[in-house]
Amino acid sequence: MMARPRPAIARFPDNGVLDRAMEDIYAQLGDLSREVVQQMIDAAFEEYEPDSGDELVDRGDPASYDWTEASLTSDSTWRDLDLSSIVPEGTRWVLLGVILHYGEIRFREDGNSNAINRAQVTDRNEDVAEDVTQDVWVAVKDQTIEYWANSGGGAYSVDIVVRGWVI
Repeated sequence: MMARPRPAIARFPDNGVLDRAMEDIYAQLGDLSREVVQQMIDAAFEEYEPDSGDELVDRGDPASYDWTEASLTSDSTWRDLDLSSIVPEGTRWVLLGVILHYGEIRFREDGNSNAINRAQVTDRNEDVAEDVTQDVWVAVKDQTIEYWANSGGGAYSVDIVVRGWVI
């Protein structure tokens, strides 16, 4: 009877620790069990596609904010925010870094008519010398998202930077 070839060992990004542990298990179980375990691993990852076509792009290290309270209209009305000078065509999601002091700002996909599916940053404490800092993901449509801002009526400030995007 001809010996079966040993199947390749599943490789995981753990610097070999898991691989060594699996080698020990395989050595104890024998060749037939090794093949069964490998088939189970293969079946578990059969539909997994590490390259689904999505690409997360890190913008890098911008020198300044993309928008501030001076460049936004803070009148509690949904308005378009054009991303075309920053993100490429085909961008599906954008990651915004938001720093807010006393006010509220919301983001949603361009064209949405309801305010339920939105990202929101709120700071209700005018007297507190701390800002609210938050990263938010927003769905992008044709290089545009919508924002809604309310100044809160006091020492309002907002700074927004595009940190990255998914294409």
